[in-house]
Parts: sequence; C-alpha cells; structure tokens
Amino acid sequence: MIVSVLAVCFAVTLLVMIYALCRPQTKPKAEFVPPPFESEAQQGVPDVPEEFGYSSPDRDDMSYDFAVCGKRLG
Repeated sequence: MIVSVLAVCFAVTLLVMIYALCRPQTKPKAEFVPPPFESEAQQGVPDVPEEFGYSSPDRDDMSYDFAVCGKRLG
C-alpha cells in the first residue's frame, strides 16, 4: 500500500516537473523608458568651493563621468 502511494506521488511530481519544463515560456518584452529626471539634467562642471573636496575620478576604461563632493570623516 505504501509503495503504491509513493509511486503515485512520484509520478505526479514527475508529471508536474515535465509540464513546468515543457510549457511555452512567454515573457513580455520590457521597453526602456528613461527616467523623468533625465530631461532636467544639466551638463558642465559646478563651481564648488575648495573646502568641499570636489573631485572627478577619471580612467580610460570608463565610458561615463561622475564627480564626488565631500570630506572624508575617518
């Protein structure tokens, strides 16, 4: 009796796994929507006082620019 119950459970589990692997995978295509703040972005370098520690790290392999402003606390 136990063996037949286990066999049925195994068969059901196997069928569920086969169904999950074989069913068509339809995922909706997500389109990129630029964030709303991008239209408000400004280009250029701000005029920052020297005591704020403004710097812009730059490397040849970076395809973007960024800057950091602030003092180290530690």
